[in-house]
Amino acid sequence: MLGILALFLIGGGVLFYQVLIFSIIVASGSGGRWIVAPLACLWTLTHVFFPPLMILQYCVIALAFVAASKR
Repeated sequence: MLGILALFLIGGGVLFYQVLIFSIIVASGSGGRWIVAPLACLWTLTHVFFPPLMILQYCVIALAFVAASKR
């Protein structure tokens, strides 16, 4: 039971963090995305050490970059 709760909390934290990164890039707008997205990529490269989470993070950054261009 404790393991399921821990997994739920970790998964919820990862999901919240991805939504936060997406929101920051989209909120920066079409001009600011050229600054914010590369900074997010650099931050991911230096702070995320688990490869599957790094791939997820880069996918979220790419999607947010495209979404910010349509805004």
